[in-house]
Amino acid sequence: MAKIALLVTFAAVAAACTIPAPLSAPTTTTPGIPQPSTTVFVPPSLIIPARPFPQHIDYPTSHITPSAADVDADTRRYYDYWKEHYLIGLDPGEVHPRGGELRSGATVSEGQGYAMVIAALMGGHDLEAKQLFDGLWEYARTHPSDIDGHLMASMTVLGGGASGSVFGGDANIAYALLLADRQWGSDGAVDYKARARVLIRAIEKSTIAPATPLPLLGDWVDPAEEGFDSVRISDLMPGQFAAFGAFTSDVLWDKAAEASKVAIAALETRWSRLTGLMPGFAVTDQTGSPAPAPAGYLMSAADGAFGGTAARYPLWVGTHALVADDPFWRNRLLKLSHWAAAITGDDPKMLRSGYALDGNPLDDAAGFSVLFGGPLAVAAMVNPDQQPWLDALYEATRTRHEGYYEDSVALISLLILGGNWWTP
Repeated sequence: MAKIALLVTFAAVAAACTIPAPLSAPTTTTPGIPQPSTTVFVPPSLIIPARPFPQHIDYPTSHITPSAADVDADTRRYYDYWKEHYLIGLDPGEVHPRGGELRSGATVSEGQGYAMVIAALMGGHDLEAKQLFDGLWEYARTHPSDIDGHLMASMTVLGGGASGSVFGGDANIAYALLLADRQWGSDGAVDYKARARVLIRAIEKSTIAPATPLPLLGDWVDPAEEGFDSVRISDLMPGQFAAFGAFTSDVLWDKAAEASKVAIAALETRWSRLTGLMPGFAVTDQTGSPAPAPAGYLMSAADGAFGGTAARYPLWVGTHALVADDPFWRNRLLKLSHWAAAITGDDPKMLRSGYALDGNPLDDAAGFSVLFGGPLAVAAMVNPDQQPWLDALYEATRTRHEGYYEDSVALISLLILGGNWWTP
């Protein structure tokens, strides 16, 4: 079976071969420019999915949904575009750059996790979803971390050197395996349940800080090493933590969920009391409290701001707030969503791609992106008084394509908006 991986283009990948690199936004693909399709097509699965798309889950949290009548159709179209443009068939050991671009091709574990989650949720619409999922899993396993071989390498590049893991990638891959077990069962070629158990144990062993317990950046981090006692805010995934806890019966995940709340509350109280915005990374300051990371800490000048890394925060928090009716996370979204609507006057065109935690734009010229619009639409769902804002964000997101990272976040957002996010 041909291996399937995700193509994410980077302007430079050499640095990622020395320090394990988390997922960063790839170079934006200009909408409207045709891209070559190298999607691998395989015979449809004979296994009928247990939870075929669409599901139309009635989330237990009081919420609103987009007023549009064709959310399912929009989600199908977005998925079809995403699959055609970003799923790449690879022979073993190859990295296939996008045709015509003078950049190296790279696959990152966080991108692999997004694709596996999406494939599991789209079973039923896409008759190839199971084969695609299994190919993505095969690729992940043939590109292990050089530190903990049960985890995936943070980035696989042509001729690349040593690479550790990234927590967010492995967490979503493990969550996707649990989804696949519910969707197709574990009696086929891949025992999803057994694979999930091994992966979750490795995540616990190699990427959870013993003292906090919060996610480490990856298996390459020594919790005792000065300068890396930090957390990527988008790695605080209460829904994934809850699923891991239910599956393993390990109280560690309850502790991680509670520690996440403590960290977010402390950051909000001190740094974003009026906005609810979160930084890309938080570090421990001299008082032992979490604080925004300095500019350029690991990824970019926006590491301590609500930039491209932090944009996913309302997505993962929002899914849990909707499916678990958790008042803590719902209240975080209430503040963040009302701030966003107020600062833009309910007009997504006024939404900037990045803000300081006090609400000032990082760059007035950085206009709307689905990377921010999709997750903020999820946040708006828990606010019954924000129907116009939710509808405007939905309209701005549903047909816009910008690149793999942005489009994957937007597609997951559309699945949630349509009631098609379900828990394993």
